[in-house]
Amino acid sequence: MTDPRGETTAGPTSGADITAQVKEARRMAFGGYAADYHRARPGWSDETVRWMLGDPTEPVDVLDLGCGTGKGTLSLVGLGHRVIGVDPSAAMLEVLHAQPELAEVPIHVAGAEAMPLADGSVDAITCFQAWHWVDPEVAGPECVRVCRPGGILGMAWHRPDRSVPWVVELDRIAERTDMGKGGEPLAVAGFDPFQEREFAYRHTVSVDTLVATVASWSHVAISPRREKILAAVRALGETVAGSTAAGTVDFPYVTEAVRARRS
Repeated sequence: MTDPRGETTAGPTSGADITAQVKEARRMAFGGYAADYHRARPGWSDETVRWMLGDPTEPVDVLDLGCGTGKGTLSLVGLGHRVIGVDPSAAMLEVLHAQPELAEVPIHVAGAEAMPLADGSVDAITCFQAWHWVDPEVAGPECVRVCRPGGILGMAWHRPDRSVPWVVELDRIAERTDMGKGGEPLAVAGFDPFQEREFAYRHTVSVDTLVATVASWSHVAISPRREKILAAVRALGETVAGSTAAGTVDFPYVTEAVRARRS
């Protein structure tokens, strides 16, 4: 098979191996286009971030897990919190540190399964759009280890708002099958049951940025049909933008957020 860098690797020997290799390829694909990812992806509202942290009344120590290029980190720092970033992609972290507001944020190239942080070193852990990439059976105990008793684990995902017809058409064109966190209710051993909340979020973008957004979706990044998909996305974007006075695309999201307190 071919990995995101175009290098040929040995073929898998079973269906389980294929699934694992594809997931790993998608998880690490982001580093190859970190700057484009940062330009295209939506940010996070302060309302969402405050809720994820348990609505603290003063600054706290936060681990931003899977922080990537710092979309969530920027919100955390803007709210006055002391933040440490952890991500497996050095390229993504370079983009994070290139932002003046985040230049002093301590960062570590590491995965959620082995975090280079001391026991009980943070009051809260955030994970924006990234928990589905980790091994929860290993990452869960790591979160318990680094989080102080009574601390918060908060996660959030942006999901395109599929009540809007053109967004449904975008999913079809982009051959998207991952429609949110889905599955069984989320649970992490060592934390209380998760509370859930949804927030509305809108990201106004140009047609070029809409195309870049879809290009940043991991399954599109490694798809052999990538160029055909993006051409069709551009055509759809031009149609949607042409119906607005500003000539832009108002991309609607539903932000699914959860939080749980360390037992």
